[in-house]
Amino acid sequence: MRRNSLAALIILLVLSACTTPETLTLQPQTFDDLDGWRTANHSSTLSAFRESCTVMMKRDSDASLGQQMGQVRDWEPACAAAVKTPKAKARAFFEEHFSPFKSVSNLRPDGLFTGYYEIELKGSLKKTKRFKYPIYSLPPEIARGFTRAQINAGALEGKGLELLWVEDPVRLFFLHIQGSGILRLPNGKAIRIGYDGQNGKAYVSLGRWLIDNNYMAQEDVDAPAIKQWLRQNPDLAQYAMEQNPSYIYFRRRDDLSRAQGPIGAQTVPLTSYCSLAIDKRFYGYGIPMWVETDLPNGRPFRKLAISQDTGGAIRGAIRADIFYGHGKTAETLAGYMNQRGNLWVLLPKELAARNGEK
Repeated sequence: MRRNSLAALIILLVLSACTTPETLTLQPQTFDDLDGWRTANHSSTLSAFRESCTVMMKRDSDASLGQQMGQVRDWEPACAAAVKTPKAKARAFFEEHFSPFKSVSNLRPDGLFTGYYEIELKGSLKKTKRFKYPIYSLPPEIARGFTRAQINAGALEGKGLELLWVEDPVRLFFLHIQGSGILRLPNGKAIRIGYDGQNGKAYVSLGRWLIDNNYMAQEDVDAPAIKQWLRQNPDLAQYAMEQNPSYIYFRRRDDLSRAQGPIGAQTVPLTSYCSLAIDKRFYGYGIPMWVETDLPNGRPFRKLAISQDTGGAIRGAIRADIFYGHGKTAETLAGYMNQRGNLWVLLPKELAARNGEK
């Protein structure tokens, strides 16, 4: 996915950065402390963990997975066992090879959970009167640093970089937020595209800008509300979107089947409800993490997921972005997801013993 700012712009609600350095403490727990652990289905998470292991095990044995997450060698026995474990034994596998620790921040006891998804757009291989907004492939380095406003003004025109064309500039903007998408051509064919680079400009929150300029109240800002505002204010929409100078470049992902998810920062396909974007300052990739939060409709969300992605807006020791997949349901969940919750990490047994396993 994109490496700029993940998910539905909800993190944009944060008013100011705390100046106190944040630290992560891992408190030993038991699986009985995890609400819903016994009844949750862990089979898809086991598959996602296997995907992560394929990348982890290619690294040097002494490579770090994070300050408190050990080294690759600490994870080798669990990864080896995961390959041999049938999905029906997924819960037993995690209980046998891991111990849970609650993530506790010095800033506050709980954290923020948002969501992201793979957006779908209508597109064309050629520019037409209907499809006139380009999706650009990665330019040569010398031409890579233009801002969003400069690119909209034509800075990349005539360079043969147009990958595809879409009809809706608002959904195109949200494609840049999500970092991957599926384009539906007029003949019904679907083309998947994924993140291939960024212009090097810092991400600026459109939601934050709308609040600061009194266009929207803080409590009203979520992804659906931002989309509605952009459509209701066409004279200001492009200017507003250009306040975020960050720009994403894409490439076709014909190597992925529709059944697979987009590629996350760990370079493995993401799995719906089982892949998390996390803050790399605190966690490495491939870590099993128990999420305890609620969905936007109030239903409890209790799920074991794997840290496989990250993003510029994912900042904090108890902070995660849940990947919901693609389609209308995923878009709705990601758009409204802005919930408090708690986070646990599962560490391999030997590593857990060194960290004071309960």
